[in-house]
Amino acid sequence: MKKRNSIFLLLFLFSSLLFSQSYIGPESIEYNPDDDRWFVSNSSNNQILECDNNGNILSVFVNNVGGGPHGLEYVDGILYACSGGRIKGYDSIGNLVVNYYMGGTFLNGLTHKGNDLFMTDFSEKKMYRYNINSGNLNLFCTFSRTPNGTYYDDLNDRLLVVCWGNNAPIYEVNLSDSTYSIAITTSLGNIDGIAMDDCGDFYISAWSSNAIHKFSSDFSSNQIVAPGMSSPADIYYNRNDNILAVPNSGNNTVSFIQMTDCNSTNILDQNNDLYIYPNPVNNGFVNFNQNISNIKLFNYLGRLVKVQNKKSNKFSLEGLSKGVYFIDVGSDIKKIIIE
Repeated sequence: MKKRNSIFLLLFLFSSLLFSQSYIGPESIEYNPDDDRWFVSNSSNNQILECDNNGNILSVFVNNVGGGPHGLEYVDGILYACSGGRIKGYDSIGNLVVNYYMGGTFLNGLTHKGNDLFMTDFSEKKMYRYNINSGNLNLFCTFSRTPNGTYYDDLNDRLLVVCWGNNAPIYEVNLSDSTYSIAITTSLGNIDGIAMDDCGDFYISAWSSNAIHKFSSDFSSNQIVAPGMSSPADIYYNRNDNILAVPNSGNNTVSFIQMTDCNSTNILDQNNDLYIYPNPVNNGFVNFNQNISNIKLFNYLGRLVKVQNKKSNKFSLEGLSKGVYFIDVGSDIKKIIIE
């Protein structure tokens, strides 16, 4: 009887572990280039998860974070997380090494320049600065609109802050005197995250459109590059591999979108980069951000498995087995994964 109870207990613990390893309110995503790991803050159950480039959860990195967590930022071997009114830091194996009370209410967006962490307070419309080495903390800026995600633009040495609400502005914060100005007032509502590629173009996640918008470096133009998201939250652009990672807080998924190198001279890139989404895919179709004709699909062995000659912005994958495939559009080849 004791042996049977022990088996049931082990099964229960194992099933509980599996259940816990799922996205529940994914809010922020961060990449650790040192060992090629992604971290996702599970804001609805106080966890930070580890996942791979396909969105597969590898493990629970930290349990019982408390107060979310929300914004994540990786700096010099430490993963920092916004947790309620605190900033917490975890080493490479998940040990808590920083636990500092900021005096904030709802710390949300998080970025850094050098040893300075900058975090937005969603409830108080503020931004704080915390020095990692000295532990010094100061109120850096107070906004008129509700700040959400933030990003340090290393090409122009400035902070950018996206805002919540209708016709949400994007603020530019001067690092020398902490004053802010409006870079652009968008027609978007509830902007959550902001990221940047190597060419200085910005990616903005908006709940009003459930899409990722790409803005030029001077915010003079924009286009939707990833529609069909679900309440996209605090995004991350891996500038080494040109991967845009999007936590979808509305349907508890994480999307990894392979972008084209902005410095590429590919024929498609001269006018409009080709994007394929979703990727990985499990609904039988992939979409393109432009109309494409003469599409060929190859499996991982290089065998042609499907051809589509008509011009379309969709391509059916129905009836195909799970695995890795390659879409050839003549002037570009993209890898896709069917789950």
